[in-house]
Amino acid sequence: MIIAVFVNDCPIQVALINKISKEIIIDTVFRSKNILPKKKKTLFYFAKRAMRVPFELPFRFAWEKLKKTYRKQYPTIPKNIKCQKVDNINDKTVINYIKEKKPGLIIVSATTMIRKEIIDEAEKIGCTILNLHTGVSPYIKGGPNCTNWCLAENYYLIGNTVMKLDQGIDSGAVIATELTKLDGSENLFELHYKVMEHGFDLYTKVIVCIVKNQMPLNAIPQDQICTNGKLFYTKDWTIVKVIKAYFNYKFLYKKGIQSFKLNNEIKLFLFSCNCGNR
Repeated sequence: MIIAVFVNDCPIQVALINKISKEIIIDTVFRSKNILPKKKKTLFYFAKRAMRVPFELPFRFAWEKLKKTYRKQYPTIPKNIKCQKVDNINDKTVINYIKEKKPGLIIVSATTMIRKEIIDEAEKIGCTILNLHTGVSPYIKGGPNCTNWCLAENYYLIGNTVMKLDQGIDSGAVIATELTKLDGSENLFELHYKVMEHGFDLYTKVIVCIVKNQMPLNAIPQDQICTNGKLFYTKDWTIVKVIKAYFNYKFLYKKGIQSFKLNNEIKLFLFSCNCGNR
């Protein structure tokens, strides 16, 4: 099976590639700069951005430390893997690759939304496209970061989802969902690191079982799980939400994590597969 990986151009995704490549053979990695068409920005836009910077600093510092940590752990992509850089994952180079190489599996993480043309080309050749969402779908979806949205909402359904990719936002049929093991003592960096490591481990387990064990995909459409999940947009990550996330983390997080219990309406799909030593 030919396997391709679509990721953004970030040290966090280099870490994911290294982890996956220890278990399976990757043909090609496409690293996207996630460049989108430019929109005209007003002075009001820049004023709003400047106002929110001081409140965002704790979250930015945690994210930058996360990238620095992974850059140190995994400085490069393994030399045996072909790597192509593109401005956007929907680049013609990517579409031509699918048509010519006919991969059996495409592994996606942290790209911009993949357009219908790529999904259609993959479907034509029977190629499965997987996506890792660092949130628990269908309950918490969107961006810019679902862990931070959980803090803002004082809602501790923090974890990861592996799903089939479709044209929606984190809306594909669910293969596995799990909560990240947290004890409430985590600083912001540790929180994000634990979520990311858990997501990488869950993703790798699913991929290994598909590739090595030829595991059939038991993917469940999200509308059969829940129809009233929350979809968050980056535009809604306002100063008010940033401040709320920080104060909820500072004063409510520890108690919230330690007392959090799933209600009967929340359905998780823990991953289980007999995959040798994994």
